[in-house]
Amino acid sequence: MSNTIRLEGCRPEPLAHYLKALAVLRLVAEQTDSEAAGFWDGDTFCLNTRLTEQELAEFFLKDYTPTPIIAPWNGGSGFYYQEEKLKDKDPITGKRKKTGQRNQPTEATKTVERLLNSKSERLSNYRKVLSAAKQTIQYLGLDEAPKDDGKYDLLTSLRGRLPEEALAWFDAAVLLGTEKTGFPPLLGTGGNDGNLDFSNNFMQRIVDILDVDSGTPQSEAVKWLKTALFSATMPGLQRDSAVGQFYPGAAGGANGTAGFDAKSMLNPWDFLLMIEGSLAFVAASTKKLGNRYDGTLSYPFTFRASGVNYASADKNDEDPRGEIWMPLWEKPAGISEIMTLFAEGRATVNRRQAVNGVDFARAVATLGTDRGITAFNRFGFQKRNGKAYFANPLGRWKVNPVPETNLISEIDGWLDKFRRAASGDNAPASIGRALRDVESAIMELCRSGAKRNAQALCIAFGKAEQALARSSSFSKKAFVKPIPLLSANWLTACDDNSLEFRLASALASAAIRENMEPVRVNRWVGWDENDKPTHVVWGEGRLTEKLISVLERRIIDSNSDDKYQAFTAYSSRPAELSDIAAFIRGEVDETRLEDLLWGLNLIDWRSVEYKNNPREEGRPIPIAYAMLKLCFLPGLLDDIKIPVQPAIIARAKAGDAPAASRLSSNRLTASGFVPRVKGISEDQQILRRCAAALLFPIKREGIQLLAGMVLQPTQKSQQKGE
Repeated sequence: MSNTIRLEGCRPEPLAHYLKALAVLRLVAEQTDSEAAGFWDGDTFCLNTRLTEQELAEFFLKDYTPTPIIAPWNGGSGFYYQEEKLKDKDPITGKRKKTGQRNQPTEATKTVERLLNSKSERLSNYRKVLSAAKQTIQYLGLDEAPKDDGKYDLLTSLRGRLPEEALAWFDAAVLLGTEKTGFPPLLGTGGNDGNLDFSNNFMQRIVDILDVDSGTPQSEAVKWLKTALFSATMPGLQRDSAVGQFYPGAAGGANGTAGFDAKSMLNPWDFLLMIEGSLAFVAASTKKLGNRYDGTLSYPFTFRASGVNYASADKNDEDPRGEIWMPLWEKPAGISEIMTLFAEGRATVNRRQAVNGVDFARAVATLGTDRGITAFNRFGFQKRNGKAYFANPLGRWKVNPVPETNLISEIDGWLDKFRRAASGDNAPASIGRALRDVESAIMELCRSGAKRNAQALCIAFGKAEQALARSSSFSKKAFVKPIPLLSANWLTACDDNSLEFRLASALASAAIRENMEPVRVNRWVGWDENDKPTHVVWGEGRLTEKLISVLERRIIDSNSDDKYQAFTAYSSRPAELSDIAAFIRGEVDETRLEDLLWGLNLIDWRSVEYKNNPREEGRPIPIAYAMLKLCFLPGLLDDIKIPVQPAIIARAKAGDAPAASRLSSNRLTASGFVPRVKGISEDQQILRRCAAALLFPIKREGIQLLAGMVLQPTQKSQQKGE
């Protein structure tokens, strides 16, 4: 008969409590019930076992055999004595003189000796491992923790001499390569974090819960265990016992209580079980390391840190210790399945290994779906208290397929180069900010493929290119090219049918990218070779002024370059007159429109099919716009080409409606048309916006509608029945 025991003390966060869940499953399966299985029910770990709740507690109190956890390569491991000091003091330094003899015991060495001299059968494996470690140290002639090559020699000797019972911990704490040594971030730098040695603290916690001679539990062990497993409220937690990076909330320090400072609070069982839980990662750490020895990419679900997508995100969080993503699963799984899951805890993105948190976020859906994972808890190993590291929770990621993330693979090559350049020491701050914005947007898209998230990423890419264009000398030195043309699939992913999106699409489809930044767009995109290209006129100020500047530049270029003959350009996404009317009336979020424009500029508009979606007309279009637009068309009106007259734009830009409309009327009359009006008055700001709106391409039906507003029917149009 199998029981399901809810372990309310084992939760997805903090990291210490997650590791505690892994420990319970592993220890129960290895030492008492091989059929045990575990799963997550919401925020609680559940254990399926033949044991009852009472029997589970008795197992840990009376039968649990601690895994031998040692770290003789660390100074605070308890294997090395302190140097003896004399009572006499140095007259210069004021410090006590040293004898050069290391013979003074420490609290750590006393703990090791206590376990070595213990009588309990539960600690027999521990005694065997401690003895083997001491013999190895003696064989190498060490009286203090070695460094550099000496440390490597000790590690290789220990790996060959230690009993099998110690190898699981060794391989979880150390990545031993053929020439170098790596340390997985989960266990600090080889089983220690700064001055805190995990192994000796583990031994001290054993002494706290066990009588090392009889093997019976200490008086406080029962209530501590109930708190650790079942979250029972019990007084008497240890103060000032170090918990390390695994449980930031219990580490104490500034602002940890109502006063200025708080003492650390520790349940000894929590520390024991979180270290035992770390051994679930052993299988992956023994795999071939290839050319990487930093200990991050060789560890399951562990990647280089990405300082984005959480409240306190900062560039300084992109520390070599990285970040780790802990999987959650809802179906019962045995320890062998979990160990296999961790052993295969890698991920690929576009046929390459995921190297940072952003990459893994992209891979989460496929990875989780294939292995029954329902979510991941993301933790970052970050400095948050001086130089101390904490495993800070950075959010939970539900596993949901997000097909939109596949779009990013179109520019993975560019993104890799941009990331390397932006992370360099000489990168301008604006480039670094642009990278963080891009990576944050990627992670949001990985959470949900919603239109707003796809738009945010498209905008972030546009701003990244804008930052590169403004730092052109850096971009060229770093060999970072403009963003390659994106497929039309991006348009589909981003299209929320908002007013701003429709207008931005119309402008972007009119090939405005070259007027906004120093690029040349053909089949490929490259930086313009000229230092100050005249076709780039996008500057500071309001969107209206920028659009007018582009229009003026295109008018100039239309007289010298056939490419700009159609200066208001054909478009596969022409704007509706009702949308243009909203722009003219100031009913558009221009900041968002411009942001979208920078992003949508990146699309290969030649591959976008023409789309005609008739919409109900909203606000009426101003007569002033109709008269101006008919003088600046991309083609013919009733088979007649209307010559461009720049003075019309000049007067409209100045807000002179009578002059602009009179010039427009004369231009149309000279082209063989009969205007219904010759001169009009209009608000100056409205008129300037009418001029700016000329850059929006419109449909042929829209042109005919404008003609009907301001022109008398021509003989040709009457023959067509218009």
